[in-house]
Amino acid sequence: MTTTTQRIGAKAREMVEELQRSRDEVRVQIHLAGMETKDAFHDLEGRLTKFEARARDIGDEPAHELEEAFTHLRAAFQKLRAKVRD
Repeated sequence: MTTTTQRIGAKAREMVEELQRSRDEVRVQIHLAGMETKDAFHDLEGRLTKFEARARDIGDEPAHELEEAFTHLRAAFQKLRAKVRD
């Protein structure tokens, strides 16, 4: 039987893994991008590092706040990925 904390922990790991994949995809393309795009990428990397720390400490934070942060970061990575591809 899984507890709510275990389910939240598993969900948090899935979120972190998805964001890491997005970061890695953008990183592969970023070397061709301009300075503004590189600065945006570095900002997102810092935000991902903070998100990873929050995900590890999920027991201390309501899950809805983590979900909200995830949604914003995912959208930011998607926007940057689209910009790099253009």
